Amino acid sequence: MKKRIFVSLLLLCACLIFGCNEINPDKPEDVQYSTDNPVSSLEFHLFLNKQIAVYTNQITMVMFQCKNGSYVKEQSEEIILILNDTLDSVKTVNPPVGGDYEKSAVIKVMEDSLLHVKSCYEDMADKKDVSKYIEDFESDFTMLTGLSNLYYQ
Repeated sequence: MKKRIFVSLLLLCACLIFGCNEINPDKPEDVQYSTDNPVSSLEFHLFLNKQIAVYTNQITMVMFQCKNGSYVKEQSEEIILILNDTLDSVKTVNPPVGGDYEKSAVIKVMEDSLLHVKSCYEDMADKKDVSKYIEDFESDFTMLTGLSNLYYQ
């Protein structure tokens, strides 16, 4: 009985020590791709669609903040962090053969929308008019969802 408790306690300690490491996504400046082999076409398109969904959700939040004029610095920093992490994960995915064009198209739109978000938040912090960004966000949203629908088919 004591042996069983000791082994259980030992396993619990090992899980607590070794099983709680934070998982950080690869950064584009550290690696070219996050995997050695290209992903399949299906996996690639599912991955892109998932990342596009994350991006469009954040852009929608920024658009509502822009319309309402509600600026919270901590929330804006968190949104920019999520957008950067999502963009980094798209940059480091190893596309299937012929998937480089699709990947670069998504990256281009994501980078443009990230610039719009950063500019909008800077103007919101300076208490400037940000209504001009709503059209940019609508355009970014339309382009990203269009890419998502294109890759879905």
